[in-house]
Amino acid sequence: MSSLYDQSLKPMIKCINDVIYTLRKRFLGECDHFLARFLSI
Repeated sequence: MSSLYDQSLKPMIKCINDVIYTLRKRFLGECDHFLARFLSI
């Protein structure tokens, strides 16, 4: 069971975490850009 977990679930969780991290970083970058433009007005 643990070998199945290590082979299939662990890489999938890592992949999902990478995707979430990338999306959050991009989203926060967009928000920072929007806020900077909003505050500069």
